[in-house]
Amino acid sequence: MVRIALLILIPFIAASQNIKRITGVNDSYPALSPDGKTMLFQSDRSGDVEIWSIAIDGTGPKKITNSKGYDGNPSWSPDGKVIAFASSRDGDLEIYVMNADGSNQKRLTTDKGNDGHPHWYPDGSRIIFNSANGTNIDEIFSMKPDGTNVQQITDLKSVSTFASVSPDGTKIVFRGSTDTPAFGWDMRSGKGQLNSEIFVMDIDGKNIVNVTKSSAFDGWPAWSPDSQKIAFASNRSGKANSGQLYVVNVDGSALQQVTDLPGAVAQPCWSGDGKTIYGYQLWETPEEQYGYVVQVPLQGGLPRPFTSVSDCYPVLSPDGKTLMFHSNRTGIWQIYSADPDGSNLKQLTDGAATNVGPVWSPDGKTIAFVSERDNDPEIYTMRPDGSLQTRVTNFPGDDSHPHWFHDGTRIIFNSAKNTPDQTKDWPLQFHDVYSITPDGKDLHRYTDNKTITTYPSASPDGKKLLFRKVTDSPAINWDITLNARGRNSEVFVMDIATKQQVNLSSHFAYDGWPAWSPDGKSVAFVSNRTGRSGGGQLFLVDANGGAVRQITDLPGGIVQHSWSADGKFIYAYQCFETTNSEFGNIIRIEL
Repeated sequence: MVRIALLILIPFIAASQNIKRITGVNDSYPALSPDGKTMLFQSDRSGDVEIWSIAIDGTGPKKITNSKGYDGNPSWSPDGKVIAFASSRDGDLEIYVMNADGSNQKRLTTDKGNDGHPHWYPDGSRIIFNSANGTNIDEIFSMKPDGTNVQQITDLKSVSTFASVSPDGTKIVFRGSTDTPAFGWDMRSGKGQLNSEIFVMDIDGKNIVNVTKSSAFDGWPAWSPDSQKIAFASNRSGKANSGQLYVVNVDGSALQQVTDLPGAVAQPCWSGDGKTIYGYQLWETPEEQYGYVVQVPLQGGLPRPFTSVSDCYPVLSPDGKTLMFHSNRTGIWQIYSADPDGSNLKQLTDGAATNVGPVWSPDGKTIAFVSERDNDPEIYTMRPDGSLQTRVTNFPGDDSHPHWFHDGTRIIFNSAKNTPDQTKDWPLQFHDVYSITPDGKDLHRYTDNKTITTYPSASPDGKKLLFRKVTDSPAINWDITLNARGRNSEVFVMDIATKQQVNLSSHFAYDGWPAWSPDGKSVAFVSNRTGRSGGGQLFLVDANGGAVRQITDLPGGIVQHSWSADGKFIYAYQCFETTNSEFGNIIRIEL
C-alpha cells in the first residue's frame, strides 16, 4: 500500500509545483582579520550583496559597503588597515580598496571583463587577483596596492582563479580548470565534465604542480598560516552538490577530509593559529545557492554556525501587494515587509528584543505580532509601516502565534498563562487557545487540552478553530524517535459551538503549522511523515477530514506557510537544519 501511494503522489507533486524563491540571504566568503578579532564576509541580507564585518564572537554585524551592484570577495591587508574587494558598481567586476571601516573606497582596475578574488601579498606590497582581461579565460595577475605595475603571472589559456600567496612569500596556490567550464559542484559521467584542480607554483609563476589530482571539482584553496598545508573544497565524495572541506600538504600528501556537514562547505579561511578554519556552508538548487559561515575546529570539537540567517513566517497582505515576514538578517529577529517578489525590503521593528510572527488584520490596516521586549513573549499590534506599536497581552508565560478572526474583532493566540508550574521547560507547559480584542480586553479561552496546543487560527466563517496539538510530549522537533514518547503531534479542527475536536492529520509523525485555505474548505499543514529527519513537507487535507495529499517534495523542510487571498499560491519558509541551527528563505508555491 505504501508503494502504491507514493507512485500516485509523485506525479501530483511534479505537476503542481511551481516554486519561486522570494527572499534570499547569503553569507559567504569569510575573511578573518590579522589580529583575529573581526570577520569580514559578503552577504545579501540587506537586499543586495555587500561586505559586512562582525566580531569574532558573532556579535555586532555591520555593513561596510553600500553600493548598487555586487561588493564581495573581501581580503585584509597584512596590517589590517585596508581591505581589497571586488565590485560591479561601475559595470563589470573590478578590484577596489577601502579602509577597514569602509571609508575611502577606490577603484584599482579598469580592464574589460571581470577582475576578482583579490588577495594581498604577505608583505602588503602587491595584490594578486584573477582577470579575464576582455576574454572568457581568467589568468592570474598582480599589481601594487594603488593599481599600478600590473603584471601577468599565468598564461595557461584556461580558467585560473582564487589565487593567493603563501604566508612565507615563496609560492602561489590557485584553482585551475583542466576541463572547462569547471564551474559547478556536480560530478557528471562522461568526458569533459567540470573538472578543476588545486595547483601550486613558485612566486614567479614557474614550476606549476597539481596538488589534488582528482577527477572531481577541487577549488577555493587557502594557505595555512605556516605555509605547509592547503585547505580546499572538493566534491570528490561523489554526491552532487555536496562538496566538503579538505586539507592537504603543499606537496599533495596527507590528504584529510575535515568536514562532513549537510549541504556543501566551501571558501575556507584559516585562523592565525592554524587551529580553526572558517567556511561557507551552502545549499544548492538547480537555479541558485545560499548559506552561511561556519567555524570548523581542527583540534577536536564540532563545527558551529558563525553567521546564521533565516527569513521566516511569510504572510501576504489581503490586497496581495505586501509580504510580511521576520528575519535574523541583522543578528536579531525583526519584522520586515517587501513586495511579493521580494523587492522593496523594509525593516519595521528594531531594538535588542525579538519581534516575530507578523499577521495581517482582515482590512490590512493592522499587524499583530509577538515581541519579547517586555521580557516574556506577548502579543503586540502595529500599523503596516511599523508605527504605533502597542502591547495587547500582559500574562505570565508565553503568548504567541497570533491570528485574526475573519471580521477583525478579535485576535486568537496560544498562551501558557494557566500552566500550573511555569518554571518547567516550555515543552512541558500547558498551552491553550485564547482570543482577545485588539485593545487587550475580553479574554476568552477555547481549549483545556492539558498539553501543547499551538498555531491556532479561526476558519474564514468564524465557526471553527484550527490548531496543532501534541498527543505525546514534548513534540518539539522534526525527528521521529522510536521510544514510547515519540514526539507526536497532530492537526486538529474544533467546532467553536460544540467544542468537538477532530484529528485531521492522523499519523504518527510531526504534523503542525496548519493553515486554512481562503475558502475554508482545505487545510495545508507540515509533516515529516516521509521519514526524512529535518525534512518536513507541505500536505493538504479537506477541512472535514479525508485523504491527505502531499504538495511539496523539496530539499530541506517546508514550513510556516500562508495562503494568498485567491488560493492560488502558498508562501512558505524553506529551511535547512543542522544539529544546532537552521537556515532558510521564503519561497512561493503555485498550486
